[in-house]
Parts: sequence; C-alpha cells; structure tokens
Amino acid sequence: GETHRMLFSSPGIKSFVLLLFFVLVARHCDARRRPNNDQPSRRHVKVVDEGTEIWLHEPPGRIVWPHLVGKSAEAAKEEIENDEEFMELDIQFLRNGAPVKQDYKENRVRIYVNDKNIVIHPPPKRG
Repeated sequence: GETHRMLFSSPGIKSFVLLLFFVLVARHCDARRRPNNDQPSRRHVKVVDEGTEIWLHEPPGRIVWPHLVGKSAEAAKEEIENDEEFMELDIQFLRNGAPVKQDYKENRVRIYVNDKNIVIHPPPKRG
C-alpha cells in the first residue's frame, strides 16, 4: 500500500506511465488500421514520431469535379481517371433521376449525363 503510493506520487513516474499508456493505445489503433501484410497499401502513409511508427490512411484526391459540367462524358471520364493515381475507379454514367444506392464507395464516381452524353448537374462526384 504505502510503497505503491510512494512509487506513483513521483511526477516523473506519472508522466512515464501516461506516456506508456498513450503509446500502447496508439499502437493498438495502428495495428487495427494497418494493412495485414508488411507492405502498406498505396493508400497508407507511414509517419515516424520519436521512434513510433504510425500508419495513416491517406485521404482520396479530388472528390468532386464541377468544372466538367458541359463537357463530353468521355472527356470527363478521361480527366477523372488521370486525376486518380492510387486506385482504379468505378466510373458510372447515369441519367438524371436514375435510382442509385445511397452507400458510399471511395472508388466510385458517378457522372450524370443527358441524352447527348454531355455532363450535367449534379457534377461528377466520388462516392
């Protein structure tokens, strides 16, 4: 009892225990996010801070392409594919009002076109 109280009453020990706790939590979270193999995926970035490796998920590039409204569907598709260098995109051409699932997929881009295959509003968007 008394030895335990004396040991943890030192500010240095308290700081060390807190630091150790946060490092262990960070490593646990890191292990859950890091790819299963030794090589990170192309979507992960390794950050080293004072000897501790942390793997961060890299956010996607462009999310929306408003400047493509009014261009041809094929020109829009080509530009979107050129913008994305890390993953293969699932590009979908849709008519305005077409039923779509409301789920989110990072690699999906929906392009709404009219009957002349011209990009219309809403602008092409990831998801």
